[in-house]
Amino acid sequence: MDQKINLQYKTENEFFNPRRFFNLIKLDFFRIGNSLILAPFIVSLVQIILVLLNAVIAYYTGRFEPISLNYSFYFFADLFIGIISTSNILKPIHSNEKGISFYTLGASLFEKILSLWLYSFLFYYLFSYIAVFLSSFIVSLLSYLFFHISTTPSLLTDPLIYFENFSLYSLLTYLFIHSIFFLGSAIFKKLNFFYTILSIIVISICFNIVTGIFVKLVIPLDYFRYNIASLSNLLQNIIQFIMTHKYLPTLISIIFSILLYFVTYIRVNEQDLKGE
Repeated sequence: MDQKINLQYKTENEFFNPRRFFNLIKLDFFRIGNSLILAPFIVSLVQIILVLLNAVIAYYTGRFEPISLNYSFYFFADLFIGIISTSNILKPIHSNEKGISFYTLGASLFEKILSLWLYSFLFYYLFSYIAVFLSSFIVSLLSYLFFHISTTPSLLTDPLIYFENFSLYSLLTYLFIHSIFFLGSAIFKKLNFFYTILSIIVISICFNIVTGIFVKLVIPLDYFRYNIASLSNLLQNIIQFIMTHKYLPTLISIIFSILLYFVTYIRVNEQDLKGE
């Protein structure tokens, strides 16, 4: 398949070439994309089997109450699998043989990372959402046709109710988490998922310790005793400011994610320069 898709347009050092990038996306589909896209549908198949099994049990036991359709759980399961896959997506750069194949591929480093990002984040998120919707709609239809049992929520009478649960918050949350594990895949050579989680825990603990020491050394204890009311008002003002400017946490999250992606790019480029 590699030989059928020509990536050599102009020069490999060119930062971005649309035609070459499009061919790279097609190549990555056969390398990693098909398995990434297949994962959400496997989870959805599990959902269909379990819900229909509940419908069969309810039918033969004489219970005709609506079956609860907890599609948010399966959507979360999809995204969790996506994060595990993301933590290993740059693993080839740590292998001599696969690393040579990755770095000598006729495309710029930016295009290679962008293609992996599209498959592991954007495409995966969209296919996860579509897969869970389709499976939820199918089980709603089959449960009603064969067992005369409805589901809650009912996607037959109001299919758009599923899309009401779509939120920009879930997308940005996945973006934030994805950026962390995407970087972890570029840093760690093995057990990427485990070491990334361990790093998050260690960094959080160290941050809390350093912050506590800083506050204790810089701000006298007596200040807290005699200015507790002022500090309480300050905290309330900060919370109120955040509540009235809800876009700030979102903006900070996006900026932080972009920063992590930039660090990932630098890390992958360093691997190439070192020839590791």
